[in-house]
Amino acid sequence: MKVIWFEQANIAELALSMVLGLLITNPPAAHAQQNVEAFYKQNCAACHTIGGGKLLGPDLKGVTKKRDHEWLEKWLENPEKMLNSGDTTALKLKEEYNGIVMPNVPGMTPQMAESLLNFIAAKSGETSEGAQASPAQETPFTEQQVAEGKALFVGRQKFQEGGASCVACHAVKSAGGALGGGQLGPDLTLVYKRLNGRKGVEAWLSNPASATMKPVFNKHPLKPAEIDALTFEATTHENKLHIYKSFMLRVGHDFRRLTGAYMNELLKIFLPDS
Repeated sequence: MKVIWFEQANIAELALSMVLGLLITNPPAAHAQQNVEAFYKQNCAACHTIGGGKLLGPDLKGVTKKRDHEWLEKWLENPEKMLNSGDTTALKLKEEYNGIVMPNVPGMTPQMAESLLNFIAAKSGETSEGAQASPAQETPFTEQQVAEGKALFVGRQKFQEGGASCVACHAVKSAGGALGGGQLGPDLTLVYKRLNGRKGVEAWLSNPASATMKPVFNKHPLKPAEIDALTFEATTHENKLHIYKSFMLRVGHDFRRLTGAYMNELLKIFLPDS
């Protein structure tokens, strides 16, 4: 009887040790941390940094101290509802960031919103309050990237992962109409400015946050070299618009001048005494 009790006690101790070992080597908190970090990278990192400066949206470092916690939870859970309700802070953010609106994030629950805020608060505390991230030196675009950017954008060169060309869904428009492209997505003429420059464009192309583009890019992600080339192409769109406008203004001015001179000659012929 004692032997049986001893064996049972050993088995119980062994089982308890195994459970404790699993908890120590792979604690639930670590799993939760990994899940929220993966969620952040998948859904937030295309538009935000934590201490790295603005991208499409604001830098989130210290946001849990700047904003009311309840407001942040509501915003994360349903930004569209907040905007439609006329929330002044939400509308101010929309205006500040060139009309770019944070989309409702699939899978965002009250629990995930709370976890994200805790994650952001923890990451915000990893650097001292006075520390400033040194600005990264931007590498100049190469001639090859210049050529590839245009070719990729209009579809003359295929993406390595088989994604559709940009003009399949987007157009680049000028004052006189579309220069070419589809109408399913937004106009990209001023995209470089709207996305706050090179860093914003690169971040968006790396992991688009829109509900339409995210599933497409998950299946057909862009290569780093393709992102660089398309980023350069985005820088040229606004310049092309300015050139087009200047050209049309010059044409209009010359036309009026020539028309005026022609009318004066006609008046001399038909009304010589006037």
